[in-house]
Amino acid sequence: MKCRQCGANIKIENNFCPYCGTENTEYKLHRRQMFHLKKDYEETKDQVIREHKKIAGNSVRITLIAVLTALNLLVWILGANSWSIIGDLKVMRERPYINQHRMQLEEYEHENRYGLLAAYYDYYELHYLDELEDFSQVVYACSQYEFMLNLLMDLIHGDSYTNTADTVAMLSSSLESIYDAMEQKEYSDPRCFEGGHGELLENLRKDIVMILVTYSDISLEEAEELHIMSRGERQVTIERGMKIYED
Repeated sequence: MKCRQCGANIKIENNFCPYCGTENTEYKLHRRQMFHLKKDYEETKDQVIREHKKIAGNSVRITLIAVLTALNLLVWILGANSWSIIGDLKVMRERPYINQHRMQLEEYEHENRYGLLAAYYDYYELHYLDELEDFSQVVYACSQYEFMLNLLMDLIHGDSYTNTADTVAMLSSSLESIYDAMEQKEYSDPRCFEGGHGELLENLRKDIVMILVTYSDISLEEAEELHIMSRGERQVTIERGMKIYED
């Protein structure tokens, strides 16, 4: 499978991408599936043992061994291919509606409805469809934007469950992710930055500038240069701009 952020090949067992550190959202799902597979296997094994423990004879023992071996093999096959099986099923479920999905995504994209675009893409798990992979970068940027906006609103209204320093650190990290998603790298799919995708990413950058200028002590000039700053410079600028919310 591929990392949703950097596109690198990673294993389903990787909790985080070893290349960019992005969380692997399929990891927990995989663990739950493996837990249920193992549980089903253990229950079936116990049932087989209970049904045959009073029956003597070599033929019965051979049959029991064969059944358990087959169950072991089944669990191994399902476990090794769980990602592929799940992906194939979801592709079969959504591919007949691919044109409707694209039309809806393009509508949200054209209207700069960042939250709806990300929510729709994630709800229908459209990352399984190669035909809609060109939306991957804008969806990731939009989801991080919504996360950043919620953090900022909680900070403004005093509803944050974390202290100001931790919230600012998360804001900086979210901004870092957004700007990374906007940057076209060597391994990036060029389709992710063409047409409406490129327009949305540019509009998203402008909206971030407007929000930071409005709700923080960051000047327009600083906000417009955030995307070209180094990570350290950006962190310092955000921290200084958010000092107005410290107790």
